[in-house]
Amino acid sequence: MRKLTCFLFAAAVLIGLASSPLHAGAVYVPIDPMASDDQVFVSVSNPTAEQVNFTYYLIGQNVSGVDDRPDELPIRFLDPGQTIVLRSQLPLGQRGLLEVYSAAHLPVTARLGKVDDTFESIMGPSVPVITSDNAAQGGENLYLQGLQREVNGTISSNVRLVNLSKASEDCNVTLQNSTGGVLGGFINLPARPSLSVSAFDDGLVAVLGNADAGNVRARFSCTGPFYVYSVSHQPHTEQSVFIDAAANTDSAFQPPGLEVPCPAGAFCFRTDGVFHVPVNGNKVKRLEFPTPPGDYNRLHVNLNVKLANWQTPSSGLHNIFWLALDRNRNLIGYVNLKGPNANTVLFRHGFGQPQEDKAKVTVPAIFVPGQTYNFDYVFDTNIGAIDLIIRDASGQIVAQIFHSPDTNKIRVTNNEIVLMDFGFLGINPNEPPTFGWEYSNLTMTIQP
Repeated sequence: MRKLTCFLFAAAVLIGLASSPLHAGAVYVPIDPMASDDQVFVSVSNPTAEQVNFTYYLIGQNVSGVDDRPDELPIRFLDPGQTIVLRSQLPLGQRGLLEVYSAAHLPVTARLGKVDDTFESIMGPSVPVITSDNAAQGGENLYLQGLQREVNGTISSNVRLVNLSKASEDCNVTLQNSTGGVLGGFINLPARPSLSVSAFDDGLVAVLGNADAGNVRARFSCTGPFYVYSVSHQPHTEQSVFIDAAANTDSAFQPPGLEVPCPAGAFCFRTDGVFHVPVNGNKVKRLEFPTPPGDYNRLHVNLNVKLANWQTPSSGLHNIFWLALDRNRNLIGYVNLKGPNANTVLFRHGFGQPQEDKAKVTVPAIFVPGQTYNFDYVFDTNIGAIDLIIRDASGQIVAQIFHSPDTNKIRVTNNEIVLMDFGFLGINPNEPPTFGWEYSNLTMTIQP
């Protein structure tokens, strides 16, 4: 197996490299210098009190990181509190994608930089670090904005498409100008190699023909998980500039004064962002909602769940939530999904009854791994109605269940508390843990 690059290691913190915690697993860093003296500095830190390790592997541009993967990868050890800086020294024109993997939660950041004649590091702009959080899943869209091309060739936005799937995948792109006009039509891209980064060296905006172009927006979609970014060399500043995939306003944050108010006399709870991702040792998340004693008539729950893979059996129950007053005997709501070979939503509820006597409702629905779904649940004894609505990321209703509560109130006594569980322990073989599923942005309102 030919070597693509070598790395120098320094056991010191590189000033100016910020870090942010990531989920344990693999991250990918573009190694994409545009100038001959550009280098990419990758900082990997150990914030724990124990020694940890990580592996690294440089995947060459347009090369499969699956098919051409060596049997053994280099491994590095990090002492407690230590930061290692990896400085790539690539042959001119050699580019790729650096994989960094650890079972521990290690902060990883990357910067472009140069080394001057005295071997001092001169830091430049940030380089994207690709994770499962900022990558798109198959069928989702990612946008690049502010792409440009000058006919004389001094500036060109060179787009890179990262296939994060372990198989080849097909992608497409649509280009639009700042007024929304479509440029060049719908473009199907050649199949991308598995786990790879592919370059469009002339810039995608070259489809515009012999004309300058600026402020172009590109929408990408692929059949599997992917990421896109752009890099260009600015001759006036002698710097390379990265354009990262665009963020969007699908955010749990609200400006001051625009938060949804809690109704008078109600008790409101919320968790912003991801609050549970089942893993071994933490398969089930329990939340407690301290509610003062009294009679309540309306409970409203809303949350998002991003599905990972279906577990075995795929037709088994995959838990969204279990909601009860103190224990299962007073079950306010219980929602589960079943995958291939079943493709249904299973819902149950019931007060003061054993499990076998509780109401049970199933409706057909197909859910796609990698997609995020919104679950909106209302239990209202005032109007005698239960309403569960499940929507996909576009807001389309995937499934809906109407039913009637078998109680005229939710009575909370001094010794009771409202509980919610998310996920299964896997003790029952028909109730597998929902490994990798992301539960986020939970709100609950309990009203008299």
